[in-house]
Amino acid sequence: MTSPIRYKDCKEWRLYAAASTGVYDIYPDGKTRITVFCDQVTDAGGWTVVLSRNGSFDGNKTWDDYKRGFGNLRGNFWLGNENIYLLTVNKINEVWFKLQSTKGVWFYASYRNVNIGTESDGYRFHMNVTSYYGNAGNSFKRNFGRLDGIRFTTIDMDNDYSSRNCAIYHGGDCMKCLRCNGVLNPLLCDRIKICDQTEQPPYSPDLAPSDFHLFPKMKEAISGTHFHSYDDVIFAVDGFLVSLDKEFFNSEALNVARGEAFITIKCVRRFHPRIFLCAHLRYDVINLT
Repeated sequence: MTSPIRYKDCKEWRLYAAASTGVYDIYPDGKTRITVFCDQVTDAGGWTVVLSRNGSFDGNKTWDDYKRGFGNLRGNFWLGNENIYLLTVNKINEVWFKLQSTKGVWFYASYRNVNIGTESDGYRFHMNVTSYYGNAGNSFKRNFGRLDGIRFTTIDMDNDYSSRNCAIYHGGDCMKCLRCNGVLNPLLCDRIKICDQTEQPPYSPDLAPSDFHLFPKMKEAISGTHFHSYDDVIFAVDGFLVSLDKEFFNSEALNVARGEAFITIKCVRRFHPRIFLCAHLRYDVINLT
């Protein structure tokens, strides 16, 4: 939708034109027109959607693709780094992540002070991970905390600090096997059985991030058991993968969540320094509350 008034973003469309959810033209710098999808429902509306994806999203794109944006605004799309730069420069911004679990339940996490730099600076990313609010737990704290100040990498432009191109190794959308949540990617699931998982799966609403929560009900050799703690987060599936927030793991007993639970695990490193393929999983629970 167009207007004789050059609204700068979806928030202005909502405030001054009572706009509903849909596709609109905005002018973030007052002169450059960008066609965007506005979410006028979530958290009172005013959100300019920069990424929408499901399991069919193909992130293996070039630098120019990510610069200009690609996809369908009513389906899977990336708005474009240049457009996101114009939206975030010299403004106080907030980003809202909508996350869907494998059971179809939706969670959200929001952060403030988000922006990216110019193309000449590699679209350098900045986000204040301590500004979190939501019901998903601060699931992106470590991953996005590590990315703060990092330049953008694509399959044809290597700007990361790794010795290899992370966009090639992990897929063009950068972190799809490093626990960046979303609807599961079937190609990755076929490869490593765990895909698009946040670093800390959603906490129950009544639990603080430092609390320990375990589900489902504990029993010997159950598959798909999640262990939650702020310091050590483990996703363990017997016979498949375990992801640990540790650089080194020697397959000995690991103390989780201040001694409330102990895990004995036999694993070999696979795919990534913190991902291990496990042949056996055993755990004993002591004073679990």
